Amino acid sequence: MLDFSTLWNTLSYAFANYGVYPLEVIIGLFIFLNIVLFFVRKPRLQLLVNMLLFAGLFAASSFMYLYDIYPQTYILSINSFSLFFAMLFTVSMALVNIMASGSDEYNAFAMFSSFILSGMYLVSFAGSFVALIIGLELMVIPTVLSILAGKPKSIESAAKLFIMSSIAVALFTFGAALIFGSSFSLSFAGIQQSQLTLMATILIVAAVGFEASIFPFNLWVPDVYQGSQSYITGMLGGINKKVGFVALFEIAFLALRSYSGTFTTIFYALAILTMFYGNIIALAQKNVKRMLAYSSISQAGYILIGFAVATNYSVTASVFQIFAHAFMFIGALAVIAHMEMQNRHEVNDYIGLYSENKFAAIALTIMFISMIGTPLTAGFIGKFLLFSSAVYHNMLPLAVLAITASVISVYYYLKVIMAMFTNKEFSKKSRMRINLLIVALICLIVIVAVGIYPNPVISLAGSAASALNMT
Repeated sequence: MLDFSTLWNTLSYAFANYGVYPLEVIIGLFIFLNIVLFFVRKPRLQLLVNMLLFAGLFAASSFMYLYDIYPQTYILSINSFSLFFAMLFTVSMALVNIMASGSDEYNAFAMFSSFILSGMYLVSFAGSFVALIIGLELMVIPTVLSILAGKPKSIESAAKLFIMSSIAVALFTFGAALIFGSSFSLSFAGIQQSQLTLMATILIVAAVGFEASIFPFNLWVPDVYQGSQSYITGMLGGINKKVGFVALFEIAFLALRSYSGTFTTIFYALAILTMFYGNIIALAQKNVKRMLAYSSISQAGYILIGFAVATNYSVTASVFQIFAHAFMFIGALAVIAHMEMQNRHEVNDYIGLYSENKFAAIALTIMFISMIGTPLTAGFIGKFLLFSSAVYHNMLPLAVLAITASVISVYYYLKVIMAMFTNKEFSKKSRMRINLLIVALICLIVIVAVGIYPNPVISLAGSAASALNMT
């Protein structure tokens, strides 16, 4: 009988002599196969292969973690934290691929998505700033290219994302250089406290704040979200932004833990500013996708509460909210994609949707009430955990302000919900494409199921937080 553990260890040591490990080889083969498929130009085959590749990539990572046969290296490390987000990114990217499969541009996106997911895995498994820089770039550059491939009008959105990401990379690289200059190491475990490290911390948080759409580094978000194809917007708000938070977790709680006091003050202020900025500006929006962009910014503010409190409970809450919002956002964009196919973009264009397509209206309504934080939805559980973590840690003002921000959000969500359930004369029945229907239905099931029985996800989120050695 073949001993997989012995075989894997043998491969590990063999590859190690050349400075690489099996996971890197799997990712390389994963990308290569997608490039080959790009020239085949068979969307259904590409979708099927991508689903199998995504599942294979996560299965290989899980196998290495469960059997403890992956050497913990200077660059990469696998633990329950990285595996949780690898699972989330894999499932989310699969949903986005299903969304995109009905578009004419899927041939290109299928290839780009392999690069993007590989970058996300590198960030999740990062053990040093080297992996973070490579992973973030491997995610951002193909994202820009996928926006360009979407439609001619997306050039402006792609340009804005490219320029802002270039600035973020410059800040991140300079910060990493300062850390190396003070510690002679880029490994999370080898960083020493100094004045240079403190300056580097500010630069790196600003750079990662761009990816996570934290105020004031989120000015690019509304224009890019609005100008991109709906499946790209779903990926940007549902997955890419979460990668920024994963990097922020690793920086704040692994690499620069000695500055926890400084981080608490910074994240406290950023959480308040981000929540209120996103919600207040969203009130004035008429374009639904742009409104969701500002809503996404406000959700980033809620997630930052976990960083400000900085306990195992609060980080668990943030991880849970990241999980919940990924499905809420992607599910909402599936319905919005259906509306955009009919050239309906504004809030008033949603009038009568319930009489046209009951499932679409109900699905979008549940996504929105979950974002508000209504009971029996995943969004309620996430917000309850976050707000209660602030109360338990004697940060009552932060909890009160967060609840106030949530109340503000009710207005613009209800504005769309009321439009959908308003009667419209001569409304015609409309059907969602099967790929959009599948995505919306899966997200709907997850949101309701986790809202009713959240214990499994809370347990996984708690295990992920524990890997960060939170107290």
